[in-house]
Amino acid sequence: MRIAFISPFLFRYRRGLERLTTNMAERLSSKDCSVVVISWDGPIKNKMDYNNRFQIVKIPYSRYFQAYLASLYYLLFFFFNKFDFINVFFTWHGENIPLYILYLLKKQKFNIILPNPLSQIPHRIEQYKKFNLHKKAKTIIAQSNFYKRETEGIFNRVVQYIPNGVETQFFKPDEKRKEELREQLGINKEKCLFLTVSAFEERKGIREFIKAISLVKGIKDKLEYFVIGEIDDKNYYEEIKNLIISEGLTDIVKIYLPVEDILSFYQLTDCFVLLSTGEGSPNALLEAMSCGLPVLASKEPPFDESINEEFGFLLDKKNVKEISEAIFTLSSNKELRIEMGEKARNHAINNFSLEKITVRYIQLFSSE
Repeated sequence: MRIAFISPFLFRYRRGLERLTTNMAERLSSKDCSVVVISWDGPIKNKMDYNNRFQIVKIPYSRYFQAYLASLYYLLFFFFNKFDFINVFFTWHGENIPLYILYLLKKQKFNIILPNPLSQIPHRIEQYKKFNLHKKAKTIIAQSNFYKRETEGIFNRVVQYIPNGVETQFFKPDEKRKEELREQLGINKEKCLFLTVSAFEERKGIREFIKAISLVKGIKDKLEYFVIGEIDDKNYYEEIKNLIISEGLTDIVKIYLPVEDILSFYQLTDCFVLLSTGEGSPNALLEAMSCGLPVLASKEPPFDESINEEFGFLLDKKNVKEISEAIFTLSSNKELRIEMGEKARNHAINNFSLEKITVRYIQLFSSE
C-alpha cells in the first residue's frame, strides 16, 4: 500500500500535529506500507529526527507565494505518482485545488485528519467545504468522540474516531534517569515537579495554573512548575512572564522554549498539567501518561474520554481554588502520585499505544 501525508510545517514547528505525522509515517512504514511525507522547506527551526523507512519530500521555499507553489507541486507530484491514499490535515495551504482536480481526473482517494475541533476554527469550515472536499473525502477522521459528533453535525456525514497514539516503549518512566537529572539540576528529590508542554495561548490555561500555585499554602518550597512551548501569542507570553514576577514565583515557575529532548522532562517531573479547551487528542498528554505522570486537566471535552479519577483530576479552569487544592493534594502525597502514575501508564498502554492506533489506520485504509 502506498500512502502520502501532506504536512506543511514539519520543519517549522514541534507541535503535536507534526509529531503525529512522523509517528504515523514511521509506524506505517514498519508495516510494509510505502510512505511519503510532503512538507515545505524554508527557514528551518525544527530539526526532524526520523528513520529512513519513509521518504520526506520538501517543496522549495518561497517567501511570498508558498501556498501557490505548493498547490502546483502537489498537483504535479500526485498526478505522476500513484498513491492509494493521500492524507491531509488542512485544505487552505494549497491542498484544495490539487485534491479537487486529482479527484476529477483519476478518482484519487484522500482522507482528512482534522487537527482541531471545528468549533475552535469556525472560519476554516468553509475551506474544508470548498469544492465539496468534505463530501469527496473517503474518510474524515476526528481524534475524540466529542469532536466526531460535532463534525458529523457540521458536515452531515459519517466521521471516524481515531485518537492519537503514543510510542509507549519510548515514552516510559525511568527512576534512575530521574535521580540523575535532579542531581544534575540541583533539584531536591522530594520536590514535586509539575509540567506543561503546550504553546503559549490563552486557551491552554497556563495563567490559571500559575495563579493557583500562588494560593497553595505552606508547601511552595516543595514544588516547581515547568512550562515548555512555542510562543504562539506574544502578548499572552509576556502576560505570563509578568504574572510570574508579580506573584513572586520566579524560583518556582520556569519557562522553556521547545526542547529537543522532551522525554527527559517527562522523566524528570511528577505531574502533568493541561488545563486547555478546544483540544483533539493532545500528544503531550498521552506522552506524559505513558511516562507515568498523573494528570491535571480541564473539565472540558475531550479530556473526560481519556482521563478518569484513578489517575487524573478534571478541573474547572476558572476555579483557581479547586486547582490549588489539587496541587496541594499531589504535592503533599508522593505515594498517591506514584499510584496514580502507574495507572496513567497502564491506561496509555491499553488505549493509546501507537501500535494499536496504527492497526486502526491500516484497517481503515484497507476497507472499501
